[in-house]
Amino acid sequence: MQTLGDDDITADMRNVGDYAKHLSQKLLGFECAIKYVKGGNLFLACYSSGLRVMTFNVQSLPNKFFANTPTTAQTSIILHELAHQNGSEERSHGTDYVNTLADLGAKLYHMKGVTNE
Repeated sequence: MQTLGDDDITADMRNVGDYAKHLSQKLLGFECAIKYVKGGNLFLACYSSGLRVMTFNVQSLPNKFFANTPTTAQTSIILHELAHQNGSEERSHGTDYVNTLADLGAKLYHMKGVTNE
């Protein structure tokens, strides 16, 4: 797996990263770090709760994923990954994870000014 350098990160990719940081700040109370990679086991994105880092795998995401931020697809993946912060099963999608995901979705829905959609 290759980590992308600053020269390989497009403006659209940065916009999605900034959106993910914004959502983590609003929903979890801190700004997560963002990383972009190519390769690996073809995951779309992942999140490390200990490091508070969200990683996007640009090779696995759909071609237009990073365009027109914010989109429903972007929000969905970001919320999916952020739910690993408080779910006890970091790599799993058990009950704690599902409850955390539901809480984040509800919190986002009821916030004003979080997204432009």
